[in-house]
Amino acid sequence: LIVKFVVVVVFVCVNVCVKADEYDNACAQIIAKAQTTARLHNSGGNKHEIENAHEDVVKAFHDAVAIQPKDAQAFANFAVYLFNTHRFDESIAQWEEVAARLSSSDEQMHRRVAYEINNCRFGKASKQRDEVYDGGKGNITRALELVALQLSLKPSPDLFRDAATMHVMEVEAHAASNKNGSTHMEEAIRLYTESMKMGFSGWKKIAFVRGMKCNSKDKVISYFNEVPPSGVEVKGIVADSQTLESNITVFDDEGENVDTINYKEGVVRHVEVSSGALFGRSGVVSRMPYSKKKAAGCWLHVGSAGVFDDLSTEVQMLSLWDSFSPNRPYKPHQLLQQSLRPSQSQVVHFPVAATTLGMACTSYFHFVTDTLPKLILLHSRLQQDGVKATFILPKDTTSNKFITQYLKMLPFKIKAFQSHKVDTNKVVNDVHASAESMHMLEWKHTADGSPVPTHFLTPRHLLVSVRDTLQHGKAASNSKYSGVNAHKETDENMADEVCRTENSCDASVSDSFLVIFISRKKQKMRKLEQEDELLDQINNAVEDLDSVEVVVFDGKLPISEAMKLFGRAKIVVGVHGGALTNILFAPQGCKVVEFGFAAPTTQHFRHMAAALELEYSLVRVQQDERGVGAPSVSISPQAMAYVVDTIVSSIHNK
Repeated sequence: LIVKFVVVVVFVCVNVCVKADEYDNACAQIIAKAQTTARLHNSGGNKHEIENAHEDVVKAFHDAVAIQPKDAQAFANFAVYLFNTHRFDESIAQWEEVAARLSSSDEQMHRRVAYEINNCRFGKASKQRDEVYDGGKGNITRALELVALQLSLKPSPDLFRDAATMHVMEVEAHAASNKNGSTHMEEAIRLYTESMKMGFSGWKKIAFVRGMKCNSKDKVISYFNEVPPSGVEVKGIVADSQTLESNITVFDDEGENVDTINYKEGVVRHVEVSSGALFGRSGVVSRMPYSKKKAAGCWLHVGSAGVFDDLSTEVQMLSLWDSFSPNRPYKPHQLLQQSLRPSQSQVVHFPVAATTLGMACTSYFHFVTDTLPKLILLHSRLQQDGVKATFILPKDTTSNKFITQYLKMLPFKIKAFQSHKVDTNKVVNDVHASAESMHMLEWKHTADGSPVPTHFLTPRHLLVSVRDTLQHGKAASNSKYSGVNAHKETDENMADEVCRTENSCDASVSDSFLVIFISRKKQKMRKLEQEDELLDQINNAVEDLDSVEVVVFDGKLPISEAMKLFGRAKIVVGVHGGALTNILFAPQGCKVVEFGFAAPTTQHFRHMAAALELEYSLVRVQQDERGVGAPSVSISPQAMAYVVDTIVSSIHNK
């Protein structure tokens, strides 16, 4: 009996072990076949090959189940494959089979299965949203419903931002109803704020892990309090607060009306941060982790971007909002070490630095109105104080090298001071530069009287600093042209400057009535559908008038030539876009006609016109829920007639 028992036990053990090995191999075949299918799909294999490969995965799954029908592993492997191939409902069914095979006492695995089922529902909503949204070309209203579902399943900073962006688009769809438009804008700001709060909580956790001394008062800021944090010193006031009153003409479906906007611009300050560091592509400022001075506080200074900054592109975070893995890094970069410390190779250190970086600082509008004034004014102040600093600048990755062109036009040579250029397209979302003494400019956001924050309305003093420095070689902080009442003198001097630089003061050129029409034919967004028709109407209306010149500007001119061209403009007409930034160089009284939008986030050129004492008219494009993201925009025949009449009446009144 003893011998028989031993034989039986050995026989059973051999069969169980052989069966286990066979099952493990079968489960491995599911993964191998799934990988083959993925390679075919990613390499663009034909539909027949991919379908056959899928059938191979299904067969491998059934083979494994036939060996061990009560084990969960085969079902889990197959569920993962189905999820990765976007068969979300089928994947949920397999995860439910996994749950049925788990012990009721295995709470951790049951939580994991519930998490994966939630991921499937989230993935299904994501796929539907992508199809509906269609890169901003589709049904925004339906996409908003789906992103709300995504947020209920798996919230994240990126999702809150996506929802906010869609609400901004929806403002245009409800332009006729100010109430609905305002509701969408307020909801957008709420969602942007939620994204920032969530992201900051994730940053604060990783900052704590990195040894920074965080406290309950830490937050995201764009302007330091009157009593700034330890290690932060306000060096001086660059410009005081001021109010700009602007009467703007609006032409929409209801006709022409005049609206008054009072812009309250904030104080501009020069700030120095001890042991300061720059993070991400916008150069968000904070204290340097691992500083010998043991940085106090985990605050993040996002500058003029305010609530619109995307923190996930700036700093590392832990996914505290992820119920299953809250300590997982969110969007980790490849230089991140296992201890969550930044690699020393990614951080450039300077004794003294001055940052000019900001959100979207390599786009034309943001570089000219945000980066350039920082460079000009910080250079002036530091030079006066005898401080030698390395200036942190965006690397010129633009197609026409406009950044390089502008830097070459400055009255102080760029080679005369030390600079460090950051490739904002490649920089990690983490600390990448630090200095024992980091200098920066900050200003309170310009307010327009509405309950929502404005979007990049640079204070007048900063705009004038760029204008005066480039046209007269004088920084605004030292220039007699920096005052509001000095624009007439500025414009007269500017006209003389144009003549000198062009070596031509021919009356037929300098005295002509110049109309600049900005073309967006070759742009990806906001092409004007009636551009050719409107240009024909303008040319026909002025062809018999003396000394009238109509120039189509497509952005190809060198910056110096564009400045001269806009410097003698009488009227500038164009769709909302970067090229309108050139009205910065237009003479006082120049008329600006913008084909634009109702959203408060598109006031850039209305405010610039008010700051520079230009006459401004807004012609609202026809409603489209995609807003500024629309590939093309349209205006009514009545709007075209209004533009032509505006040009002709201006010529007669000259």
